Amino acid sequence: MEYGATSGSDDGPLARAEDGTAPGPSTEKPEKKKKPKNSNDLKTAMGNERTFFKYLWTGLHVGTMGTWLLKFYSEPGRTELGLVIVTWVVAFFLVGYGLYRFYHRRWAMTNGYPVEEADSPFAVVLITGCVTVTVGGVVAYLVTTVK
Repeated sequence: MEYGATSGSDDGPLARAEDGTAPGPSTEKPEKKKKPKNSNDLKTAMGNERTFFKYLWTGLHVGTMGTWLLKFYSEPGRTELGLVIVTWVVAFFLVGYGLYRFYHRRWAMTNGYPVEEADSPFAVVLITGCVTVTVGGVVAYLVTTVK
């Protein structure tokens, strides 16, 4: 028989556990509650909101360029009005895309997914392309039409 093992009797505190360890206080540390890698904390939520406001700011500035065209020309024609409409369509697209990204990131944060997975590298290219084409189109139009 093993140390402390008897036939059917309880040996009290000196008996070995079933796995063969010595009796005594447990050496295991109590488990701490683990915080998710990207929990819905205030810093991340405010960063998400700040990013949305930057999308909004960019979209409104692109639209402002279109409105500026109306003010620049004393009597705007069909071409100027068309360019203004195009700039505002791009502006509302940027605001809508920012709103979509805001809710997508918020969903990822509340469901425990890393925010980095919710971000798209395509967004930077999209914003840069929209602003460059819009500003380039307005500048090219102004250079070719101003006498």
